[in-house]
Amino acid sequence: MRERKPVGMPDIVWKHVRKLNHEDWRVRESAAIVLGNIGHESAIPHLIKALKDKDETVRASAANALGLIKHESAIPHLAQTLLEDEDDIVRASAANALGLIKHESAIPHLIKALKDKDETVRASAANALGLIKHESAVPHLAQTLLEDENYSVREKAATALGDIGHESAIPHLIKALKDKHWRVRASAANALGLIKHESAIPHLIKALKDKDWMVRWSAADALGRIGHESAVPHLGQALLEDENYSVRERAARALDMIKRKK
Repeated sequence: MRERKPVGMPDIVWKHVRKLNHEDWRVRESAAIVLGNIGHESAIPHLIKALKDKDETVRASAANALGLIKHESAIPHLAQTLLEDEDDIVRASAANALGLIKHESAIPHLIKALKDKDETVRASAANALGLIKHESAVPHLAQTLLEDENYSVREKAATALGDIGHESAIPHLIKALKDKHWRVRASAANALGLIKHESAIPHLIKALKDKDWMVRWSAADALGRIGHESAVPHLGQALLEDENYSVRERAARALDMIKRKK
């Protein structure tokens, strides 16, 4: 007996929903990708079912598609996938999808994923928490920032703290200005610039002397965003003396930002 199209489902969605049952995993993967791009909510229950597909590539594509559709009904299923799927890429895809949906109910699951065995999953969870932008995630991201063994995860945690923008993150970001990896230090400086609290100024001034030019660039930019006159002589020195053209250019722009703020 031929399966009937559900009421209200567009023909183009039905065409690809049926392909989710194809014997070839490549056809199922392609169908999930297309359904995500179409973005019609009628595909959601079928993509949720595809989260249990025997092929990890299909499961990851289904998670990505649900993230693009951005409907809250997918959250508990994505959360289960995030915490239970055996494949690292699938779990990371579920974390990314939860970040795109941006609903607070996903926060506890993403916080748990900050302890995942795989660094890609932990980084994806940190990024997702930054997208949701809820202050309850701050202490967990701060712990990740200061303790995770992987620099990419620490970097994502710093970025997420900046995206959330809560002042309770400031002391942790200040500590991260001394991280052993330049990408983390630069991300911490950027985050402090987004939060725009004057307590960060002396620490960002020190970061203008960092050995890596990207950290100095980020510190100059952050000082410009905060916009306090106490940074002017230090930015002026960077403008005149820094060996890197991009840092000098950013110092000049920061000085202009402070001047226009008066």
